[in-house]
Amino acid sequence: MTNISICECTSINQIEASFHSLQEESKQTDDQLQSLLDSREPIENYKSTFKTLAERLILLVNQIDELKHEFCDIPIVDQQVINKIKVVDREQNRLKECLLYVRQVRDFKECLIELNRAMQRQHWEKAADFVHRANCTSSSIIQGKFALAVVPTSEQPLAPTETLHEVIESLHALFQREFQKAARDKDQKEITRYFKLFPLIGKEKEGLESYWHFFGGIIASKARATLDEPSSHSFFFSQAFTGLVEHVASIVRAHTPLVLRYYKAKNTITVIENLQYDCDRQGSIIISTMYDVRRITSLLNSIKNYKFLLLNAKIKHRNLPSDQHEMERVSLQNLHPLLSEITSIITKWNMYKVFISRFIHRLLNPDPSTLKSPDERSFECANVFLSSKVEQDISNQLIPSLLHLETYYLKHSMETAFELEEHYTRVVPWTSSIVDDVMYVTKQVVQRIFFSGSSAYLDKFIRENLCQIFQSIYYVYISSNLTNLCGIIRGQFQKFKDAGKIQKSLYERFVVLTNSASLSKEYLCTVLDEISKKDNEVYPFSKDKEQVITTLDKFRKDSNIFDKLCSYAFNTYFPIFMLPKIEKSIDDVFMDCEYVLSYDDYTQELARERSLVSRLRVIWNRITAFEEFTPKNQFILTRMACEKAASYLEHLVLYKIQWNEYGAMALENDLSQCIHVLSKEQVQLRDNFERLQELLLLLVWESESASPAQVTEDLNLRLLSLDIVAAIQEKKKELETNEE
Repeated sequence: MTNISICECTSINQIEASFHSLQEESKQTDDQLQSLLDSREPIENYKSTFKTLAERLILLVNQIDELKHEFCDIPIVDQQVINKIKVVDREQNRLKECLLYVRQVRDFKECLIELNRAMQRQHWEKAADFVHRANCTSSSIIQGKFALAVVPTSEQPLAPTETLHEVIESLHALFQREFQKAARDKDQKEITRYFKLFPLIGKEKEGLESYWHFFGGIIASKARATLDEPSSHSFFFSQAFTGLVEHVASIVRAHTPLVLRYYKAKNTITVIENLQYDCDRQGSIIISTMYDVRRITSLLNSIKNYKFLLLNAKIKHRNLPSDQHEMERVSLQNLHPLLSEITSIITKWNMYKVFISRFIHRLLNPDPSTLKSPDERSFECANVFLSSKVEQDISNQLIPSLLHLETYYLKHSMETAFELEEHYTRVVPWTSSIVDDVMYVTKQVVQRIFFSGSSAYLDKFIRENLCQIFQSIYYVYISSNLTNLCGIIRGQFQKFKDAGKIQKSLYERFVVLTNSASLSKEYLCTVLDEISKKDNEVYPFSKDKEQVITTLDKFRKDSNIFDKLCSYAFNTYFPIFMLPKIEKSIDDVFMDCEYVLSYDDYTQELARERSLVSRLRVIWNRITAFEEFTPKNQFILTRMACEKAASYLEHLVLYKIQWNEYGAMALENDLSQCIHVLSKEQVQLRDNFERLQELLLLLVWESESASPAQVTEDLNLRLLSLDIVAAIQEKKKELETNEE
C-alpha cells in the first residue's frame, strides 16, 4: 500500500488509510526494539568477573608493598660487597702491573742479549732493530732498581742505560764510517742501506746531515765542473743554472720518498731546505760569474749614456742630420741573446720554486682529501725561499738590470723602426712597417718578461716602462702625425668643398695612420690574450696570479687610447669622404619614386620589380668599399654609414617624400628591402635601423585610437618620440579628409 503524506490527503478515506499505515509501521518498530532488548546479555553476568579482577589486583598491590620493604635494607649489604670487590680489583691490578713490569724488564734484557749477538755476527740491520725496540722501552723501567739488578750479565756488566748508550754510539760510528765509504765509492745501494739505519738507533739528525752532505757535495762538484768549462755559447750560464736546479729537483723527486718513509715529513722538509741551501750557494756563484763574464755593468753604463736623439727627433717631426746621428752603444743583435739568457735563468728559478713549494705543500698536507687539484693553485711559496741568496740576487741584480736592458731594447727597436718606416699601399689593408716592427719586438719583450714567472718584474716593467713607452713615444708618434694630417685634410676640404680634390698622398697617409692605430690595439690585445691563457701555469701562487691579472688588465685598458685615436680619425673622415655620398646616393635612388598611389597603382607597383633596390645595392657597395682599411675599421665605417643612412631615410619619410595610404604601404615595402641592402644582412648593422623600422610600422598601422601614447603602447614603440607619432597621425587624418 502506498503511503500518502497527510499534506496530500484530499478526503477522509485517504486520511484513514494514512493513519492505518502509520499504526502498522509503529507496531513493526516496537517489535524490532523488543527483539534487540531480549538479545542483550544481562549486565549482572559481568559483576562476578569484575569482582574477581578487583581481588587479584588488591593481592598484587600487597605483594609489591612487601617487596618494597624487603629491598629497603639492600643498599647496606650492597656497599659492603662493592668495597670488597674494589679491594680485590686493586690487588689484581697491582699484580698485573707487577707482571707487566717484570715482563718489560725481561724483554729489555732479551733485546740487549740479542743486540750483542747481532753485533758479534755483524748483522747491522738486526742490531739497529733491537736498539729501536730497546729505545721504545720506558726510561723509568730502564733506570729502575729492578732492571739494574737483573739486566746486567757477565757479557754486559754495565748498567742498562750505559750499555744501551755504548752500543748506540758504537753503531753510530760504524754506520757513519760505512756511509762515508759508500759515498766515496758512490755505491747507492750501500748509501741507502746505512741511511735507513740511522733513525733506528735514534740518530735521525746525524743521518740527515750525512745524507745532505753527500748530495751537497755532488751538487757543488757538478756545478763547479760546469763553470770550469769555457763559456762557448750565448746560453752557457743559462744552461749551467738550468742544470743546477734540475739536478736538485731530480734529487728531491727521487730521494724524498725514502727520507719520508724513514725520517717523517718534518725531517724530509729539513733535507729539502738543506739541499736548497746548496742550490742557493752554487746558483749565486753562477749568477755572479755571468755578471762578470757578460760585462753587464759595462753594458748598463753604455745604455744609460745613450740619448735616443733620433727617436726624439722623430716624435717632434724633425729631421736629424746624418752627421748628428748617435753612435749605437749596444747592438740589438748582441743584446737579444743576453736578454734571453738572463730571462731563462729567472724562468728556471721560478719553475724550481713552484716545484719545491708544491712538494713541501704536499708534505705538510698528506691527507689527499685536504689537497685541492693542481689547477686551483691554492698553495703559497715555501718559506725556504724567503732567505734565499739566489732570490736576493735575482731581485737585487738581475731584475733591475733587465728592466734597463729591456727598456733600451724596446726603445732602440722603435727608433730603428721609425727611421726605416715604409708605407704599404699596394696591398690591402694599407699599413705601415712601424706596426709590424714595433709589435714584433713588443711581443718578444712581453712574452719574455711574462714567462720569466716573476710577477714583481712583470708588474714593474709594464707599469713603469712599457706603458710609458707606448704612451709617450709610440702613441705620440702616431697620434701627432694623424692629428696634424686631419687638420690639413679638413683645411683642404673647406677650401675646395670637394673630397675628390684632396691630395692622394694625404689620403693614403691618413688611411695608413688610422690602420696603424687600429692594428696596434688589435696586436696588443692578441698578445695579452695569448699570455693570459698561461697565467695559471706560469704563476701558480695565488698572490702572484692576482698581481699579474691586475697588471695585464691595466695594460689592456691603457691600450684603449688607440680606439679613441681611431674615433677621432673617423670623425674627420666620415663627414668629408662619406656623408655627401650617402645623402646624394639616397636622393638619387628615391628621386623618381612616387608614393601618392591609388589602389590600382599600388597593385601595379607590387606586380612589377622595383628598380630602386638594385640601384641602391650597386651604389651602396661602391660607397662602403673600404678595402684599404682593416676589417675592424671597415666595420666601424660601415656602421657609421648605416647610422647616417637610417637617419637620412627617416628625414625623407617625415619631411620630403609625399605619401598616402597605399603609397605608405609601397614605401614600407621599398624601405624594408633597402634596409636589407644597407645592412648587408648583418645583424650588428641591422640594429641601426630599428628606429626607421618603427616608423615604417607606424605608417601602415590602422588604429582607432587618437592618443599618441596609446598608439605607442599598442605598437611597443621604444625609439620614436610622441611628437613623431602625433605628426604621423595628423598627416594620416589630413589624407583621409582630403580623400573624402
